[in-house]
Amino acid sequence: MMLRLFLTWISYTLAQTSCASTFDVSKLNPDYWTAQAYCLGRYQIQAPQNAQETMSDLFFNEDRIHISKDETLESTLASIQNIKNEGVDYNELYVLDKTLIPHKAHFYVTKYDFDWNMDTVRDFGNPYFTTLFNQVDSQWLYIIYSSLTITTHNAQEPKNLEKIEQKKIQKAEKYFQSTYLNPIEPRHINTIPSQSGICLTGGFIKDNGKNKLVGNDTITFKDFGDMNLVIYMGYPYSRKNSPLLKKDIFDSASEFINTITFDHYKIIRKGLRNINGLPGSEVLLSLGKNNYYFLWESDNQEIQIELTKKENKINLSEKQILQAWDVILPTFKRHH
Repeated sequence: MMLRLFLTWISYTLAQTSCASTFDVSKLNPDYWTAQAYCLGRYQIQAPQNAQETMSDLFFNEDRIHISKDETLESTLASIQNIKNEGVDYNELYVLDKTLIPHKAHFYVTKYDFDWNMDTVRDFGNPYFTTLFNQVDSQWLYIIYSSLTITTHNAQEPKNLEKIEQKKIQKAEKYFQSTYLNPIEPRHINTIPSQSGICLTGGFIKDNGKNKLVGNDTITFKDFGDMNLVIYMGYPYSRKNSPLLKKDIFDSASEFINTITFDHYKIIRKGLRNINGLPGSEVLLSLGKNNYYFLWESDNQEIQIELTKKENKINLSEKQILQAWDVILPTFKRHH
């Protein structure tokens, strides 16, 4: 259910940065397009040196991770204190909060005030929501959301509920410690780790390489402000699950296509394309007025790579956008 909810809110956000009209297009050579390596999840790819990488909310090991640049641990603790005083957070009841590492990590638990006789509680248990706030560095706060349930007996509250709560919450705390607190470390945007794990914006989660990752990462090309490379990881691009070359591209494409108006399109190229041993296929579209939409998808539909260019002050020719695609795409590979 969590994955389905995740897929419903996934959206593509175009960069709003204005580009300078004085950009020297003579810079557009292979070295320009692949000047810097960027680490995205378990993968890496080359892109322009001054690009900006941003990861949206993602799921790791079935827990949701929200990466925030606007929030801080201090502001979060103030909000939790207000909730603690009120005893309720919207429709959730405050259970406890605990400092794990001063000025760095905080643990927080709430629950629904459900009737133990409710059908959903009888079938699935009473839900508790556990949250870890991890201030990775001064710039990035990771908020990790997980949950646990306590089952009912004969549609009644367990007699030893307090002990069960305590035991399950302690287990959840240890899980956060071992999975997200101890293994997470800060990471500079240009650093490519030499060990197994997940690259996030501003950080890195060390793991054994087997945990499931579902999310997407956007690289914005600052020299243009309207050109983006998006890597989707871990989920089928289309609910229909058809191979890319058999899909209705306009039915399954990202929201980028819905942001522009066009009365015709041209298929620049369409066919099979392997990347560093990873089999897949591509569809490259010109949507008129210097708008482009390029998509590559792995055969197992676990990876999708989009390159989009929207009409702006600096327009690219078809030859130039193809050059960017054809030199960037082959650099995609696992970082470890």
